[in-house]
Amino acid sequence: MATQLSYRHSGGRAYYDKKIAEGKTAKERVPAAIGVGDDSAAMAAWPAGDRGGVLVTRYQPGKAPHAGVETLASLRAHFVQPLPAGRILLVAARTPGTDNAEVWAAEGRCERTGLLGDAIEQALTTASGAVWARVFR
Repeated sequence: MATQLSYRHSGGRAYYDKKIAEGKTAKERVPAAIGVGDDSAAMAAWPAGDRGGVLVTRYQPGKAPHAGVETLASLRAHFVQPLPAGRILLVAARTPGTDNAEVWAAEGRCERTGLLGDAIEQALTTASGAVWARVFR
């Protein structure tokens, strides 16, 4: 059974409410990346518009969606995955050789960046925090 993800506004996200009220296009309400953790929780990475960064929301089966981590990510996230201790992995699919992965703490602080390689086709994490990346051949 598939679950449809939709953006639900929280009281602390006035910026996003304002953008939608201003009649911005539906594209701004589409997540840039969606991932699923080993606990069946889905995550969505939403572009933060003019402010830059990414808002990551978590969707746990049987529970209401809630905001998880608001970051000032410098990359364009194509993949989002959960890590232990509430951390988040954001990965960009393409890179000219600069870092294309960022690990964000639950409070929105960047813990580390790294280069996973160019042409990432899929990025996954394990419950222990291992990162797997598959590249195009």
